[in-house]
Amino acid sequence: TKILRSAIPMAEEVGNQKLVAACLTNIGYNEIYSGNATVGLEVYTQALEIAEQRNDEIFQGMYLLNLGTFHLYTMQSQDALKYALQAAEMNAKIGRRTWEANELMNVGTSYLYLQRLEEADSYLQKALLKAQEAKDRRSHVRILYNLALLNSLLDRIPEATTFMERAVAWYVEYPIVYN
Repeated sequence: TKILRSAIPMAEEVGNQKLVAACLTNIGYNEIYSGNATVGLEVYTQALEIAEQRNDEIFQGMYLLNLGTFHLYTMQSQDALKYALQAAEMNAKIGRRTWEANELMNVGTSYLYLQRLEEADSYLQKALLKAQEAKDRRSHVRILYNLALLNSLLDRIPEATTFMERAVAWYVEYPIVYN
């Protein structure tokens, strides 16, 4: 984190705001994974503000994805949903299919946590199709697990079992994705 923070003034000196935002993103990751979630969130927010000022839709999509995922993992479902919906719209616009699959999954998962199960199902199904289209292995298996959970909550046990079996089979086929 120290090295990344020391790179920011150099990037600012040459007027490279894109590099500043990239440094902030990496600092945010480091802070979150070091247990400093509040600092990480502030840094992500700062990076998003820079991307918005630059009208950089690609980086806006990435930062919205990061913010949505952060809130999802910290069980702040309403905030996760807000960022995930913004990111899904942005990533569909710019055509980043992998990011779009992740955001559709985040929207579906947020709805799942908020007990809005029909909306969760709709978005998770869209996410699964987008992950297949994008050949996104990481999202694919997580979506299958979420669909298994959703179907279990809806007391659709045969469907839940099928999704769980597909998730396990996917993991067995692509173990390197998570190792």
